[in-house]
Amino acid sequence: MTDVAEHEVKGVGDMVNLSTLNEESILDNLKVRFDAGLPYTTCGQICVSVNPFKWLPLYTDDEIKRYHGAVDPFSSEAPHIYSVAHAARRRLTQGVSDELPSQSILVSGESGAGKTEATKICMRYLAAVDSLDSNSPSSMRHAAALTERVLQSSPVLEAFGNAQTSRNNNSSRFGKFLQLRYGRNGHQIGAGISTYLLERSRVVRPPAGEANYHVLYSLAGGIDDAQRQELELLSEEQYEEALPAGTGRGSADTRRKTWVAATEALAAIGFSAEEVKELARALASVLALSSLHFGWRDDDQGQRCAVPKDAEACQRAARCLQVDGTCDLAVSLCERRTFLSTGDMYVKALDEVQAADAAAALAKAIYGRMFDAIVSRINELIDSESSGSAAGFIGVLDIFGFEVFQTNSFEQLCINFANEMLQQQFNLDTFRFQQAEYEAEGVPWAHIEYEDNAAVIELLAKRRVGAFALLEEECRLQAGSADAFVDKLMREHRDSKIISVPPLQRDVKCPTFNVVHYAGSVSYDTALFLQKNTDPLHPELLELMSRSQSKYLRSLFQAQVAAGASAEEVAKTTASQRQRLWSATVGTRFKGQLDSLMATIKTTHVHYVRCIKPNAKALAAGEEEAFDRHLVTEQLRCGGMLEAVRIARAAYPHRLPVETFKRLFEPLLGDKARGMSLEQLAEELLTDGSYCLGKSKIFLRPGVMPSLEERRSEQRALKATVLQRAARGMLARSRLRHAIKNAVSLQAAARRRTARRNAQRRRSSIELMQRLQRGAAARVRVKALRRCLAATRLQMGARRHLCEKVYCTQRRAAVKVQTKARMVHAHRIFIEKMEQERLRQTHLGQLKEARDRLEAEAMMKEQLLADKQRLEKELAMAVRPSDMEEQLQRARADHSQELSRLLENQEQELLALRTQLDDTTTLLSIEKAAREREARRAEQAVLQLSLERSAHQKVQRALEVEKASTAAMKARLRTKSTQRVDATASSVDDGHGDTKRAPSAEAINTVSDLEVARRVDALARREEEIERLQSELQMAVQREDSLRKKLSHVQNERGRDRQKLDNLSNNARVKQQQIELDLRHWRNEAERLQGEVNKRDQWLKKARDIITEYQKRTIPPSGAQSPATPSAMPSAKR
Repeated sequence: MTDVAEHEVKGVGDMVNLSTLNEESILDNLKVRFDAGLPYTTCGQICVSVNPFKWLPLYTDDEIKRYHGAVDPFSSEAPHIYSVAHAARRRLTQGVSDELPSQSILVSGESGAGKTEATKICMRYLAAVDSLDSNSPSSMRHAAALTERVLQSSPVLEAFGNAQTSRNNNSSRFGKFLQLRYGRNGHQIGAGISTYLLERSRVVRPPAGEANYHVLYSLAGGIDDAQRQELELLSEEQYEEALPAGTGRGSADTRRKTWVAATEALAAIGFSAEEVKELARALASVLALSSLHFGWRDDDQGQRCAVPKDAEACQRAARCLQVDGTCDLAVSLCERRTFLSTGDMYVKALDEVQAADAAAALAKAIYGRMFDAIVSRINELIDSESSGSAAGFIGVLDIFGFEVFQTNSFEQLCINFANEMLQQQFNLDTFRFQQAEYEAEGVPWAHIEYEDNAAVIELLAKRRVGAFALLEEECRLQAGSADAFVDKLMREHRDSKIISVPPLQRDVKCPTFNVVHYAGSVSYDTALFLQKNTDPLHPELLELMSRSQSKYLRSLFQAQVAAGASAEEVAKTTASQRQRLWSATVGTRFKGQLDSLMATIKTTHVHYVRCIKPNAKALAAGEEEAFDRHLVTEQLRCGGMLEAVRIARAAYPHRLPVETFKRLFEPLLGDKARGMSLEQLAEELLTDGSYCLGKSKIFLRPGVMPSLEERRSEQRALKATVLQRAARGMLARSRLRHAIKNAVSLQAAARRRTARRNAQRRRSSIELMQRLQRGAAARVRVKALRRCLAATRLQMGARRHLCEKVYCTQRRAAVKVQTKARMVHAHRIFIEKMEQERLRQTHLGQLKEARDRLEAEAMMKEQLLADKQRLEKELAMAVRPSDMEEQLQRARADHSQELSRLLENQEQELLALRTQLDDTTTLLSIEKAAREREARRAEQAVLQLSLERSAHQKVQRALEVEKASTAAMKARLRTKSTQRVDATASSVDDGHGDTKRAPSAEAINTVSDLEVARRVDALARREEEIERLQSELQMAVQREDSLRKKLSHVQNERGRDRQKLDNLSNNARVKQQQIELDLRHWRNEAERLQGEVNKRDQWLKKARDIITEYQKRTIPPSGAQSPATPSAMPSAKR
């Protein structure tokens, strides 16, 4: 196949070699290679990677070995990202660049262009090459272990830092700079990871149509039931706000595999099982906080305050955070304490919106600090041996691409600012530095115009007037707002054409502003700029997390809350301390991290990988609309690829100092090169037009440097062959000398072997004779030993018999003692059970007696009814009225006597009940009087306690005054002690109650006599009298039932009163003991105060002696008193 046909099928590998240079030709070339399954294209030393959205057979071990063995893969091999990694490692390990030993690979592109996969491919290549170059097995094992840990860090960071967005299902929501550190021997000895600007707001409120971080989904839907119950996790669908569906929910099997892969990666890096468990608990607490919802109510002052809607959700969050009590979490989220300059504190209730923001801020803080802690822990595990011993590093930068969404907030401003800085570095490396170097060296050069984004960087990052500085200033103000920030920004940059505010947004509370970036114009919504920049977290929440029982969660906040610090100490910071706290905003931290990153990159030699996203639907090559020409064109323009191709075509990609060029390539001409000048040497080695001589360097066209390196390698190989031939001859002669020497040694060894065989035979005969003699002696000795063993066994049996006899005697004695003890114990238990049985039988007898009494009364009632029926029958069968009247009178008399007897019995029982009731009333009155006396005693004790307390305070004040107040205090203490003794010795009066007599029973009316003459009327009246008697009988039965009920009620009341009396007596006994303890305590306190007074008297006495001694020494002998003497005495007394 000809070169033209091959170009038509596979395109041009290096776009510098395009025959026609314009955007259309570059776009056509990329499309041809994309359709042919060739995702990589070069532009000089820049690799352009078009995401194929599928894995291609380009990353096998054979491919790695092939690119590793090439001298210059850019010229000898097909375009590949391995060429960039190879060039970076070669410049580092072979010392091509003495000024910049460290290397950087910047992987850039928009979201979904394949930056993360390109980074992992570079890491795999560098790790595999390092293993290939290892010589010893130990170094290979160390390299393999380090490689495994470094590669396993990628899935961990992807799980915790990647999420599904509207443009990419696995978009990195943070920036990462991986440093692979190398020792002086050229092998990897460690690694380090730096991260930038994790998107914390996604943790609680992912944007519409997007999803949260992968690890939260895998935790909610991938753990087993035991772990779910331990972490108190709900199902994935119940976290509707924090875990939206995005483009669709995954299956439980997918979630489980994702969680298992993340935990296995953590274990492979070196995380322990306990650390993984703590990470899972921290993630569960984030989900629990995100599920909190708040309502509102009016407090006592009528202010609107927040309350949790679901108490169970609040309790679950408190248990996940392992804080003491649910109310602590609710109070910390719904209230805020403020301390005034006077030291006073007042509590401000938050409304439901502020409480929800506080819960979201705590969830974001936990997740963000956990992510930083994971990165720090990974750095400890993969960089344990490289501290202070690394000679250089290869840095691989995988950072978020340029983002333009429907709503762009503070995160997009920071991301696009980072891309502006990287684009400026690309411009510096590709355009400005090269043109400046060509002009300084005097190389003929046609100036190429390119787009410079310095104005945009100055707009965003300029000191005092940049967007970040003005936002910082607005965040410091108490009344700062988004519209004030936009006004200041537009006022400072009113003449700039790269920033503007839409006319309809100028009078809005949170206006938007447009910035013209290198990749296009972006409109930013400032609604949440101030909140996201400050990322506030209340001191109460910091104090709450410092009290968490989880050591891991508590450690996440130790950098901000010192051990033992409270919310008062956090809130009572001075103004200068608050100023320092405000300086650590998100924008300031990110800008500082980005400045440090750019400073690191500027000290290295930079290699570029430009990733291109061919379509927005992730379609692989061969499908319709797989290559969106408009989208690819925009990305090429944003990356400045046309200008890069132009400068590479006209440039000299290889440049060497003159001394380095002579040192490397003079040996190619041999002795002929001695005395040659640089011009002569270049004419001999190079062709016309393939180089250009500068003032201090020589510049080479593309392809010249590889050819020189190839000739240098061939010459080195030839000289190495000569050296190897001489070495082999020397080794052969040495081997001959060793062979002759070894032959002599072999002969001596053969003779020695024969002599040894003969000596061995003689030695075997002697040993046989000795063995026979030792056998006979041993048999004799064994016979004696057996006899001794038999005697020993007999003695052992005799001793055992004696010991067994003694043991049996002791055992029988012990059994007798134990039997006696058990019998005593059983007898005691039997007596107790007999007493219980006696009481039970007594109770049963009482119950039986009451039951018999009731049965007798029932029988009596039945007998009365039978008499009534008998009387009725006799009345019906009566013949003579006189007989009937006599029988009726006798029946009346008998009935009256029976009723009188029953009434007397009932009256006696009622009197007995009344007596018992009176006794109970008396006991109750006594109890009430005792209770009142106890109450009076308690009041007296409280009064005495208050008097003692006031006396103690007076004593303390009296100790600070002069001696006169001390004497008064002594008298007061003696008085109080006398009162306390009198109060203790007071007697208790006895109570008595009134006795009520039972009312007498009602009299029973008798029946009057009837006249005999009027017999007919008498019979009728007899029937009425019988009916009246029946009614009276029924009334008597009812009164009897009523009396029985009253009797049972009185008995129950008596039992309850007896129980109350027992309880009151117990309480009185306890109170008496407490009063005695208090009296003893105050008596001891009085003795202690008396001791302190005595000590103070002794001190005063010593002070008086010292003053007297001082006066004796200072007063003149004549007795004249100085003017200062009167004032000295009071001051000394004071």
